[in-house]
This record gives sequence, structure tokens and C-alpha cells, in this order.
Amino acid sequence: MLAELDAVTETLSSIVTSLDADSLLPTDAAELVPRFAQLANLCASAKAICAKRAVDARLHQLAGYRDPAAWLGSLSGEPTGRARDALSTAGQLGALPGLNEAVRTGQVSAVQASIIAAAGEVDPSSETELLSIAQQGSLRELSEAAERAKAAARSEEESEARHRRVHENRSLRSWTGPDGTAHAHLKTTPDALAELLASLESVRKEIFNEARA
Repeated sequence: MLAELDAVTETLSSIVTSLDADSLLPTDAAELVPRFAQLANLCASAKAICAKRAVDARLHQLAGYRDPAAWLGSLSGEPTGRARDALSTAGQLGALPGLNEAVRTGQVSAVQASIIAAAGEVDPSSETELLSIAQQGSLRELSEAAERAKAAARSEEESEARHRRVHENRSLRSWTGPDGTAHAHLKTTPDALAELLASLESVRKEIFNEARA
């Protein structure tokens, strides 16, 4: 693979070295932009995937770096934060097959991939929609959709957590007041209460019908 990549690099270097934008028709130049953008996406993806493999083997420590992102940033000349995002994205690809394919075919940029991976970690079901937005919408639209997906997933998690807490703390107390009135106090989840009330309603109707007979 190294020899093959070196050959590709040499070919691309030759193309860029001889590139004379002034000699291009504007329409030709415009057509070249998305092609070079795809190449940039492919290179960024491959870099992150390979870096993640090296980091997993702790090779960054052999190079004198405690922080994997600092090691990658030093090699690629990018901020540590962006390098950290790239490593995080690479680590999510196994759980997000759609993003994995898009990354490996150059369909999304490193920034787009990072946004989708962060949302996919919280809500994997958002992956397909976010990939569609990445292809058709703006980066702002993608970011906003990703934030909505994360917020919805967290809201659902919080709702489930509340339900568990109420269920764990459910209780039933009964007592007789000074006037002889029987009382009951029930603490439970809304669904459990609804089920109980439905059962009581059935009993109430049965008693009422018997009384009328």
C-alpha cells in the first residue's frame, strides 16, 4: 500500500505543481473544485483512520507525546482540537456504517463527519438524515439538525431516567382518619396509574350493573 500511495502522491503533486489557474476556463476551474474537494476529503479520512490505528497501539507515546491529538496535530499541522475531533470520528465509524461509507468515498468533509459522528454517538438513528443534509444542505443546517438530534435523544434519556426513579420510589399508604374514612395515597408511574384506574373502572361498572339488576 505504501508504494501505491507514494505513486498516487507523486501523480497528484505533479498535477498541482503544473496547475496554472489563469490558463483554465472559469467553467473548467469550477469543475475541478469539487474533484479536489473530494480528494481532500479522502486524504483527511485516510489520515484519521490510520492515526486512530497508530494511537490505539500507543505509538504516539513512542514519539514523545502523551496526548494523541497533539501527536496528530504536529504531523498534520492542524489545531489539537481538530485533530482530537478527527480521532473521535474515526473511532465512531464502526458503529455508523453509513458515515463510514461516506467518509471512505470522500462524500463528506472532516468537519461534516465530525458533526455527524458526535450526533450518531448519542442517537445512531440520526445518521441517515444527517448524511442527507450534509449532501444537500449547508454546514449550518447540518450543525443545527445534529444539535436537535442530540437534544431529542438526551430528552428521551432523561424521561426514561425519571420513569425509572419514580418506579423505584413507588409506594402505597393507607390509613383510616379520625372520622372513620379510609384513605389511600399511591405514588407510581403514570402508565401504572392509568392501568390501575382502568382496572378500577371495570370493577366500578361491574358493581354498578349488579346494583341495578
